[in-house]
Amino acid sequence: MDKLLKKIKDNILEKKLINSGDKVLIAWSGGPDSTALLSILKNLRDDLDFHIEAFYFNHDSREDSSQEQAFVELFSEKHLIKLHISKSRKKTIGQGPEDTWRKERYSAIEKIIQKDKFDKVATGHTLDDNLETLLIRLGRGSGLEGIKGIPLRRDYFIRPLLNVTREYLMTYLEKNDLEWYKDPSNENNLIRASLRKEVIPALKKTWDRYWPAGPEKSLSILAEENQSLNVLSNDLLRIYLNEKGLNREVFNLPPAISLRVIKNWLYSIGVNPPGGALERVLNEGRNKKKTFIEGPSWFRIEITNDNIVYVGE
Repeated sequence: MDKLLKKIKDNILEKKLINSGDKVLIAWSGGPDSTALLSILKNLRDDLDFHIEAFYFNHDSREDSSQEQAFVELFSEKHLIKLHISKSRKKTIGQGPEDTWRKERYSAIEKIIQKDKFDKVATGHTLDDNLETLLIRLGRGSGLEGIKGIPLRRDYFIRPLLNVTREYLMTYLEKNDLEWYKDPSNENNLIRASLRKEVIPALKKTWDRYWPAGPEKSLSILAEENQSLNVLSNDLLRIYLNEKGLNREVFNLPPAISLRVIKNWLYSIGVNPPGGALERVLNEGRNKKKTFIEGPSWFRIEITNDNIVYVGE
């Protein structure tokens, strides 16, 4: 068996990403990473006893969008892979086009999952994507939950290539004479483009023999430590939770733990706190007996002598 196939097979088995009998929908853009994923899972499906189909979302945002769709249709037909296609309605439903497309993609995937009873959705995120994400969030001042990187699994989404470099995948595509479609809009993300062209190649050269095992291990450690902190915070949440909200004694915990408990409490009631709000709750709650924390119109928290209460609008 090809060395790359064995690496990914072992990862799937070790992490229990795909079970025998699973139906797996592959999120496929036509680009190199997801095309490699499609080919790799196709080659592993009989050995591991799972079924694959592919999903392609046409953003309809470029002059060559129809050419890209034609490419994926021809490729899937040639390789005998059933293909599901969804196209953007060009109606803004989020904060700008990127957010709109993301919501449309997730909505389309959700419908296919429910209709055709898929167990997993596989995406082509690589170790390079994970490192890029870490560096971007590090630059934006993220904490552990941000810099832990891309999760290996989330709900029904799995990322079998997360421990594989993009360079390794490009070699696989060339070796197996597999074509892929180059999306020029990838260059529009100036931060990621700069990281891919300048920063990461420089890091690879500097890290030398520690690449890629070093970053892969660090990202794994960050993810495990973040998960451990989540488990601890959820246990503490049950202690400080009451019928009004949270007991303000939570402010007596170490700041990082207190912050995570408050965040998990808000998530549990369906509230995604705006940027900077959690830090304000923590800082003002530790220094004031009574106060209000306000953000957008839908976000309002009252801190009393005894409790932290989510007021809402």
